[in-house]
Amino acid sequence: MKVVVLSDNRGADRSLENEHGLSVYLAAAFFKCLLETGASDRLIRNAEKMGIDIKAVDFVFISLGHADHLGGLPAFLELNKTAGIEI
Repeated sequence: MKVVVLSDNRGADRSLENEHGLSVYLAAAFFKCLLETGASDRLIRNAEKMGIDIKAVDFVFISLGHADHLGGLPAFLELNKTAGIEI
């Protein structure tokens, strides 16, 4: 399984954008998913910089209804209209 932090408030890679929020990309043999979408569209820009295709994500899991967990959902849904969303 591949686990990649797309956005959070502490980043070691200065080429990526940070924010108060979290988004984690998980890829396994048969699925690709996001755990949270962060606070904004930064997950989209960071995913692009890391070569991750947001359009290929199958599922999004949101753990709670706080803006720093689901604020990036509108930007995600502009690019990916087929992923299942679990809140």
